[in-house]
Amino acid sequence: CYPYARITEKRTPWGAMVPAITYKSVNQLSRKWEDKDFYGGLSAENVTQAVCRDIMAEAMVRVENAGYPVVLTVHDEIVSERAGGDLDEFEALMTVVPDWAAGFPIAASGWAGRRYRK
Repeated sequence: CYPYARITEKRTPWGAMVPAITYKSVNQLSRKWEDKDFYGGLSAENVTQAVCRDIMAEAMVRVENAGYPVVLTVHDEIVSERAGGDLDEFEALMTVVPDWAAGFPIAASGWAGRRYRK
């Protein structure tokens, strides 16, 4: 979310004035709203995280449909509680590449235990 996004003029390190995207953000130290510059790396990160989230959402549906109830997700992890489940099957379900993401590298490694751990 980039509130109050707008095009502004910004001076480059070499002195040229160029259009830039600026938005409002809360400073982590002062807790006050301030202008912040949007940049290409932030845009690339947004796209990457969105694609990975969509791939994981499809994996969540697959594992649920296979009888592994999803009880928790933590960032890029899917946590399921199922007595007698098969870890290799679970990992295989998580690493199916959706048709719309052909060629996208997907890997998963899991573990089984009595309690969740990070």
